[in-house]
Amino acid sequence: MKKACVIAVGGNALPTVNPKDTTDLEKMLAPVVDFAEQGMDVVVTYGNGPQVGVIYEGLFDLAQKHTDLSEILMASTGAMSEGSIGSLIRFALRNICLSRDKFFKVTSVITHTLVDQNDPAFAEPTKPVGRFLSAEEAQRMRAEGRSVIEDSGRGYRWVVPSPKPKRILEFRSIRTLMDAGHIVLACGGGGIPTTRENNREHTVEAVIDKDAASALLAHELKADALFLLTGVPKVAINFGKENQRWLDHITKAEAERYIEEGQFHKGSMLPKIEAALDFVEHNPNGEALITSIDCLADALSGKTGTRITLK
Repeated sequence: MKKACVIAVGGNALPTVNPKDTTDLEKMLAPVVDFAEQGMDVVVTYGNGPQVGVIYEGLFDLAQKHTDLSEILMASTGAMSEGSIGSLIRFALRNICLSRDKFFKVTSVITHTLVDQNDPAFAEPTKPVGRFLSAEEAQRMRAEGRSVIEDSGRGYRWVVPSPKPKRILEFRSIRTLMDAGHIVLACGGGGIPTTRENNREHTVEAVIDKDAASALLAHELKADALFLLTGVPKVAINFGKENQRWLDHITKAEAERYIEEGQFHKGSMLPKIEAALDFVEHNPNGEALITSIDCLADALSGKTGTRITLK
């Protein structure tokens, strides 16, 4: 039976990519095709935090000037960013395949993710979207009724609710494509948040954490591995301090102890650790690996990255 893996690419790695030239993105994503060449089933998920905020801001400003435009919904801008980023990644992966004379099919699936409409996250927005803001821009957004936080000394960020994903609604389609040999792109930005009530589905104003959705999808697919790509080659404790220590491998118990110690920042590494733990708890024989996108190739060969396992 073929092994399967889910590779979650952070949205912050993508804004610098020139949409007219995917060369840099091809270099970053080459290991994805390496996996496929080794006979593995591969699903790529990706973030959209910076992009969805920029799209929303642009449309919101446009709507202020043209009152005949329809209401701007976060779900709509989520779908726009999910489609545009998925198309960009698709071109990059296809170009890698064509350059190697490997004709893997690459298919992007606009994904919807079921959430609970009573999730307490709706009362406490925490998910940063859009670019970093100045103090003046943050003040203006607050005046508009939006939630803004200071982000680790780097500036201000607009934050929206981030409910917990309950089910990937296109799971069976993703599974069918994967079984047919496609490299599948899914769960862009965590998927479009969707609720279900009285036999009807509705979108809600929120952004789902991409890593949490990726862990759920990896569990539903019964994947062997979940790769969570971030800005550092490994997870560290005492990050940025003189006694900083990089971690090669941690178990569920060790990770939970580090969480209790406050080792992982809520806005950066903590969601990835929590997603990794969620995956290994549901897939006892699987493993999660956290590394940077440019170290993915080395991580595959065991040279870097932090492995997280149940025991």
